Order: sequence, then structure tokens, then C-alpha cells
Amino acid sequence: MVTYIVVIVFNVTLSIACLYGAWRIWQLRRAIARAANAIARTEGNTHSALQNAPRPIYQGQIGIRGVRQRYQQLEIQWQKIQQILATVALIHRIGRKPLQRSSYPGKRGVGSRE
Repeated sequence: MVTYIVVIVFNVTLSIACLYGAWRIWQLRRAIARAANAIARTEGNTHSALQNAPRPIYQGQIGIRGVRQRYQQLEIQWQKIQQILATVALIHRIGRKPLQRSSYPGKRGVGSRE
């Protein structure tokens, strides 16, 4: 009789442990299902948002390439303008140089009025 009681207690304990394990697995399955649904929704939203993105990105890259080329052209023009202005300033300085005066007293320099 004691053997029957031990077997019954053992079976009930084992059944309760299996029931607890099954309940935990069921909870884990629900949590994984919720996470999978959230990931699927996020993937769908991301796909919807980025579906038409390649074309504007490509157009932006083309626009940036054009701006860079134009900037390089303008930079070359700016360097040429700087060289021209430096040359004009040098010619202006040379043209404004005062005539040297004679070292003799009583004589004035070339081009002076007497």
C-alpha cells in the first residue's frame, strides 16, 4: 500500500512539474509570437518608407556631383580673377611710383614745373 502512495505522489508531482513546464513554454511561445509580430510590422513599415528611396538618393548623388563640378570650375575662375587683380594692382603700384628728384640743389626732378 505504501508503494502505491509513493507512486501516486511521484506521478502527481511529475504531472505538476510537466504542467508547469508546459505553461512556461506556452508563455514563451506567446512572447516570441508577439516579438515576431512586432518585427514583421516594423519590417513592413520600413519597407513602405524606404520603397521609393533609391531614386531620390540617386538623384541627390547626381546633384551633388554637379555641384562639385561647378564648384571646381568656379574655383579655377576665382584663381584667375585673383591673378588678374594682383597683376592690375602691381601695374597700378608701378605706374604711381614718384619720379626721383635730382640730388643737385636748385635743380628739380624730371617733369617738375619751375
